[in-house]
Amino acid sequence: MTPFRGAMADNDGFSSHREAQVIVLGALGCRLNDVEISKAPQRAMSNADRTHGSSLSKGGCAVDQNEFSRLAELTAAQREELLDQLDKVSAASAVDNRRAHERMVLRATDVPFTVTHPGGGVGRFLVYARNLSAEGICFLHGGYLHTASHCKIDLLTTTGERREITGRIVWCKHLTGPHHMVGAHFDQAIDPRDFVDRRHWPKSMVTAAMSQSDLAGRVLFLDDQEIDGDLLALHLRDTAVELVVAGHVGGALDELKRHSFDVVICDLNLGDTLGEHAIRSMREIGFRGPIIVLTVETNPQRIDNANAAGANEVIRKPYDPPTFLKVLSKWLEIAGATTDELPIYSDLGDQAGMAKTIATYIERVERKIHELRSAIQQDDFETVRGICQTLKATGSGYGFAPLTEAADRVMVALDSSNAIGESITQIQRLERLAKRLSLRDVAA
Repeated sequence: MTPFRGAMADNDGFSSHREAQVIVLGALGCRLNDVEISKAPQRAMSNADRTHGSSLSKGGCAVDQNEFSRLAELTAAQREELLDQLDKVSAASAVDNRRAHERMVLRATDVPFTVTHPGGGVGRFLVYARNLSAEGICFLHGGYLHTASHCKIDLLTTTGERREITGRIVWCKHLTGPHHMVGAHFDQAIDPRDFVDRRHWPKSMVTAAMSQSDLAGRVLFLDDQEIDGDLLALHLRDTAVELVVAGHVGGALDELKRHSFDVVICDLNLGDTLGEHAIRSMREIGFRGPIIVLTVETNPQRIDNANAAGANEVIRKPYDPPTFLKVLSKWLEIAGATTDELPIYSDLGDQAGMAKTIATYIERVERKIHELRSAIQQDDFETVRGICQTLKATGSGYGFAPLTEAADRVMVALDSSNAIGESITQIQRLERLAKRLSLRDVAA
């Protein structure tokens, strides 16, 4: 088949219907002015074709064949040749390379797809998946689908679990005859790695997964859009970062007053509140850590206002996940060096007669940390856990809520891994925090 040369438009579309037809007709053995297939006679698909994907994925789910119809009748060879050519054109497109979410190849046959038509009718089809990203899927279908139509698609994870994903049609490009390439946007972001075997992950995604495990810290995310919080959590799922999401400024300020955070991430458009005002409020209540702005805002004045209010860095949406994680890693490292120098005072320190009690408790914590280090050297799991349990139980009682939180995070890590080595990041964080416990200079 003669390789296709030509530019692609947005959303995997082609710069013209004729360019699309050149690819498809080449793959199907057709003349440009004759959409009837003249080569590779059609064959009935086997049961294996209906319920399993190609060698790349088992993406389709077993369904009742009477409920779903297959409109794109292609042989396996025709389908693969067609999709291969489309992928080659896509890879050469400059537009395609600017995608915020990397796509993963998902060649799955007979994927159950349900769409609600604008007129109210419901169509149930078996489609051929082409690729998958965190926010959408591209597939081959034997008919036209109206954009903005609500849809539902069933996919199998690599462990065989059936997942029902809802979304809407965002584009539908005609190829030839009844065949169309369709793009659907998911209502909620997914992790495409759940559906694609690791052997077929892009190199960048494999590298990112290996380095993300070292990323740790506590991050507060302020954004009024729930879907953005879900997406950020998705990108941080392989890290040791603890993410707390606040949907409004008041909630974010309350979190900062009650808990310790290494980094704050903030949008600039927060409904009735400007992000730059929120940043200024965070600084006014005493938050000294890094603040990263994550926004679609392009107005230079808004960006300048955010920096003036106290933002440390601005990242534009849609963002490239690996690049974002590098930036976050940098600021988490800076935050660790900065916040370790700040004292943590007891909330009870200004009460009459409490100074001596708090001072005694701080000394006891120091001894507990020394015991903790010895237990770690001896790989004494039960003693390590017991010390953390004591610090968790007593910290808040003496006015040191951050100590209780840090000890609790260590216990969660220990209980989930049953290993000291895999919990060392949280343990080290607890040790650093314990050093910062201080007593205000007040009368006893």
